Amino acid sequence: MKKVITIILILAIAFLLLQSAVAKTSNTWTDKQEQAHEIAELAREMGLAESDPIITRAKEIWDAEDTQFQLDRDIIATVIYNEAWSGCTDRHRELVAAVIMNRVKSDKFPNTVYDVVAQKGQYLIGYANGDPHFTPPVEVREECQEIAARALHGEIDCPDNILYQAEFKQGSGVYEVCKTSYSTTYFCYG
Repeated sequence: MKKVITIILILAIAFLLLQSAVAKTSNTWTDKQEQAHEIAELAREMGLAESDPIITRAKEIWDAEDTQFQLDRDIIATVIYNEAWSGCTDRHRELVAAVIMNRVKSDKFPNTVYDVVAQKGQYLIGYANGDPHFTPPVEVREECQEIAARALHGEIDCPDNILYQAEFKQGSGVYEVCKTSYSTTYFCYG
């Protein structure tokens, strides 16, 4: 019986890994971490040691997702700072973050935060590469990271098909307009 349960756990981990390769939802990290946690807890309840490969792999998945989340959060935070910090509203900043996540989920754009931000003609590559010129100063970094984290968790009110932001109208129509004293940004349907 224990062998059957071990096989089921191994299959569950294999499914989790397969799902992580193809998942494109806004709260992917939370879901994968929750699944890894559930697998590890089930293995512990079966009496498996912490050094068991099943528990070890679940911990690796948890840590890898946490690391990826932090990297993606920091990339998005940097874009928020550079695209919508000075003179912009919180809503403007939220929409910048939401557009990035909508692009990650869309089949029209690359499927990672880095690749969306680094895509030619979209955002500046320096954002994604951590160029110090683009990095938010300490006093605003946490606020940018908080908005980015909410976007990564799918907590920003914005339809999934808002794929464009620019100082001109594009796509299939305007969803929302954000104005500052120096520019107007259109957030448009894709």
